[in-house]
Amino acid sequence: MDFVILSNSIIGAINSVMGFAQGIVNEIQSAMKFIVSLAYFGQIIMMVVIIGRCIFAAFRFIIEFFIWIFDFLKWLILPWPNNLMNPRRDDVNKKAGFICWLIRYIIVIAYKITSLPKCFLWYFLDTAGWVIYLPFRFVFWLIDFMLNIGMQKMEKDIWYFLDEIDYFLHGKPGSNYFMFHYDPNPPPRLDAEGNDLDAMNFGFHIIHFPNSVMEQCYSLSPYSLARLAKFPIDAFEAFLSCAMNPF
Repeated sequence: MDFVILSNSIIGAINSVMGFAQGIVNEIQSAMKFIVSLAYFGQIIMMVVIIGRCIFAAFRFIIEFFIWIFDFLKWLILPWPNNLMNPRRDDVNKKAGFICWLIRYIIVIAYKITSLPKCFLWYFLDTAGWVIYLPFRFVFWLIDFMLNIGMQKMEKDIWYFLDEIDYFLHGKPGSNYFMFHYDPNPPPRLDAEGNDLDAMNFGFHIIHFPNSVMEQCYSLSPYSLARLAKFPIDAFEAFLSCAMNPF
């Protein structure tokens, strides 16, 4: 009788332990299911974030693209100088939209062609001078690129100094074709005959063609083309990168 009771007690204790262990196992399974559900939820959140980032990149590119289209259409027309058919020698310093710039450029080409018979020698000398000087400009650029010693700035300063000498010898601002180029500051002091009181007023150039040649062959100048806004390539690359490799 005592043996039966003892056996039942042992079996009951074992069942209690087994039940407790099964409860722990069930709790662990529940926790694992919860963790797995959190992982799935995290993946869903991550996918939403990634898709949202790509959508944001797409909207950013679309907005910047349409802004660029607006700037492009504006660049085709504006700025539009008011002297398109009334050219002046300093027009080369004026900004113009593409259409106006193109019209003036065609006019200049036609003018150069019609002026070719009487201006061929001067056009030839002008072109030859630039071709001969081009290797020197390349050398100056190469030295600056390799050593960064300001060679190109020195070149500009030398030409500026030669321009000052040219103006000092020529003087006569009223008949000087290159007054827009010199742009003296402060303005020259003139006498009753229009001579510059601070210049020699000899009336000839040393680094430019004569005024008569400039009036006859170079008086019509093209406009300077206005700068077009930069295409939103960064926004496009960001959208393309997200679309091609979202994860």
